[in-house]
Amino acid sequence: MMPNNTSLVRKNLSILVVLCFMGFASHGQLDTLKIPVEIDSYVDSKSPTSNYGIDSVMVTGTHSSLGTAHYRRSFVRFDLDTIPTGKEIYSAKIMLRYTDSISNGPDWRTKLVTTLWYEDSITGNNQPTISNDANDVSSTYSNPGDTMVFNVGYMAKQMYWGFIDNFGWCIQVLDETDTTVTGATFYTRESVNYEPYLEVVYFDPLEIQNVAITHESSNGAEDGIISLDVINGSEDYTYSWIDGATGSVISTDSILDSLGYGWYGLHVTGTYSEELYQAFLIGVDCDTVSISFETSPEYTSHAYVSSHPDFNGIDQRMVNYGNNRFFRTWEWLSQGEWSDLYSFTKFHLWIDPRFTISTADLELQGSNHNSAYRTNEAELLKVTEAWDEEVITYNSQPSSDTTILVFMDSTSSTTQDRTVDISDFCNYWKANNTLNYGVKFQLELYNDVRARQRFHSPNATASTDRPVIEFFLDLYQGGTPAYCHPVYVNLERKLSGAKHIAQVDHIYFAYDNEYASASANLDYQIFANGNRLTPVM
Repeated sequence: MMPNNTSLVRKNLSILVVLCFMGFASHGQLDTLKIPVEIDSYVDSKSPTSNYGIDSVMVTGTHSSLGTAHYRRSFVRFDLDTIPTGKEIYSAKIMLRYTDSISNGPDWRTKLVTTLWYEDSITGNNQPTISNDANDVSSTYSNPGDTMVFNVGYMAKQMYWGFIDNFGWCIQVLDETDTTVTGATFYTRESVNYEPYLEVVYFDPLEIQNVAITHESSNGAEDGIISLDVINGSEDYTYSWIDGATGSVISTDSILDSLGYGWYGLHVTGTYSEELYQAFLIGVDCDTVSISFETSPEYTSHAYVSSHPDFNGIDQRMVNYGNNRFFRTWEWLSQGEWSDLYSFTKFHLWIDPRFTISTADLELQGSNHNSAYRTNEAELLKVTEAWDEEVITYNSQPSSDTTILVFMDSTSSTTQDRTVDISDFCNYWKANNTLNYGVKFQLELYNDVRARQRFHSPNATASTDRPVIEFFLDLYQGGTPAYCHPVYVNLERKLSGAKHIAQVDHIYFAYDNEYASASANLDYQIFANGNRLTPVM
């Protein structure tokens, strides 16, 4: 029987949260959560040893003393654990109400704080480190009424996903060398009535449910159908279907029909900028087909992670390398430290459980292997947890196990290509498509000796370098599908011969006989073999 649903979950990472909702409101499909400030304070470069943690106001801006410019910076931190797990953040805004007017209209910046600080001890001298990286700085703000609104959506997403630590934000003016008085004074949590808060707007990520595949009835019939339901998000969806063989858009309907065998890709977008990609395989009833699934950045997720603790001053264990151009694993010595590197790849491919997978060969294009110091045997492992290519790091990598493992022997040249049989993985995934978390690519041995296997990934610049899965699929259900070799039974007034027990899913009844009777009806009952007391019809 065909399974009645499947789902595609994006960014559904397991993050422990404390469900303590404060200021919660729902607006249509968007939910709004107002998170009160956890700690806040400010520092003044003119008084670098002073702490203002208990003050009812905090100041951001510049001022001068005897011709020397001084700055004031405000610091805030919010508990993002109050956001429920498995959500998509639409926006995040710091709301600060000011006590009077804004002086001289300066430009503002909201910057990511990268080290720990405490409200009752922060000073100008011991203030935490502040990032100047482009991704960690927001210059987007507005001034509606008596409140300053600072947009920090991207940084809040990184905190929520666990990609960066939540040490809060620093709010400062762009030019801290200005000798005029600029900036504003804001209320703090000690003011009680006008405390700062973080307004987070989020929604449930898109999911696919109730997938139903109708395969081609015969080769060339082009009567295959893919139907499904999309839920969550804005519920205002745009559909775009492609023919996988050509990459051409062939439909913008929610249901795709008139299909020949092959693979087809669906791209769903919504008005919240939400999106998902999912590919599907179509076969031919009672026949065997060959399908090439050509991987791409859209219909696969790919990333690598590194264990190097300090490369050029950056802890690689916290760095995300999603969408990388190479599918690789290595052990390498750099700057006096040995590092282990693994890759993760996930195919957004829905495989009908009715398929018999004769072949599923992953073809990889070699690029710069290294076995000069030792042999570089590697392996593919089954990943057992959800992950997202935009946030995965060495410290937040998903678990894997060896229930299904594919061995890859040592390479014989630096550019050797590989064909890897992943049919065991595909048979596991097809049994429950929602558990397709992909594969982990790692060396078989890590022993502080240099070794590397490297191939082009689904993100390779040239599409001809990207991995391809060559499928050989049939719909014979182990050789005897009901619709290929049906069991026929003649209905008669008096049963002649043995009872008919179907060994497959279907049994077909023939109404060939005519009955001379006052009644035109033929009364009968049909029982399932497992329950001979209650008729099925």
